Amino acid sequence: MDWKLALAMGGWLLAFAQFSFTYKLTRKKNEDELLEKTLGYFERGTQARSIAISLVEGIWLKSQKTWTSFFLYL
Repeated sequence: MDWKLALAMGGWLLAFAQFSFTYKLTRKKNEDELLEKTLGYFERGTQARSIAISLVEGIWLKSQKTWTSFFLYL
């Protein structure tokens, strides 16, 4: 009975690792797509350029905050 429990816990650990990896990868992909769309604002004019700068700063600060909190928990 003990080996079944160990096998089940290993399966849950593997599932959690896979979920975490997929979640982080999907989140990074979405942020990259948002950044790519934001870069299109730089071609439209002065007001759109100001909006694009704000959006890029927001994306950049959000990614920096994520890395900071990641290293805090290590």
